[in-house]
Formats: sequence, structure tokens, C-alpha cells
Amino acid sequence: MRPWLRWQNIAVQVTGIRMSTEEQQRNLKQQKYARCEKWKAELLNYSPKVVSMLNHLRLSGCPIPPSSIVCAPCDPTRPSGFHPAGAIVLCQGHFGRKKHMEATLAHKLIRTNNLSGDCRYMRELGRRYVSFSKQHQACVRRRAALSVRANPACLDTASTERAVDEV
Repeated sequence: MRPWLRWQNIAVQVTGIRMSTEEQQRNLKQQKYARCEKWKAELLNYSPKVVSMLNHLRLSGCPIPPSSIVCAPCDPTRPSGFHPAGAIVLCQGHFGRKKHMEATLAHKLIRTNNLSGDCRYMRELGRRYVSFSKQHQACVRRRAALSVRANPACLDTASTERAVDEV
């Protein structure tokens, strides 16, 4: 393709000139999906945090294959979620930076619920888990074990405890 035509095609894609609204929406959706998949692949291969969590889960008998982490369009109010078939869903187009996707993926892999405020003292008091020494750490471990245990690949409690202890 000649340089002028290549430049013209790029300009059309970037600006949306001479594209219908449907074509613009389709193009934007494809770009968001491609960026999500690219960042996901980079994180699964090169992020120390994500790679470490995946390795520890695999060693504990709870492997999470890359195919069970998918990019998909979803509700703009949430960055990720779980699919009933056992997949982690990363919401394409929600992440402005790869670091945000990394933090979200790490959170979903372990699901400690630490950052969501699930282990605040008043919530723990409402659950009747009361302690003055290391209450927060105990809550995080307990919530992480519950989340890992919800993975259908983790059938026994011992492997769940090992996964939580190692991470």
C-alpha cells in the first residue's frame, strides 16, 4: 500500500471521518478489546505480582489457565467480575492504565476483599468476629480462603489453605 493511502486509512480510523456511527462504535469496541487482550497477555507473562499469584495457585492445586481470564464489554460501573462458568472477566475499555488492570487482576485472583473495605472493624463486629490483635489479617486470610475455595478446581481445604498461606 502506498504511504499516502496508509496514512489516509490511519487518519480515517483515528478521526472517524467518513465512517458511520455504527462503524465508529465497532472500531472503538475492537480497539478496546485489542488493548485489553494485549495488556492481559503482558501482565500474565511479565507482571511479578500476577505471575507470582498464578504460580502459587497452580502449585497449590488450583490452577487458573489464561483462557479463564477474558476481556469482554460490560457495565461501565465495574472494572471486572466473575462469569458463572468460572472465568475472570476484565471489562474492556474500563482501564485507562495497565497498572489499574494489574491491580484489578491481582485482586480478582486472590479476592481478598481487603481493598473493598470488607474487613473493616464494624463489618467484622457485625459478623461476630471480634479480636483486638491482628483482626484485619485474620479477616483477610479468612475472606481469601473463602474466595479461593469457591473456585471449582479447588476441591480440598488443605490446598486452599496452602494457596492463601503462600501468597
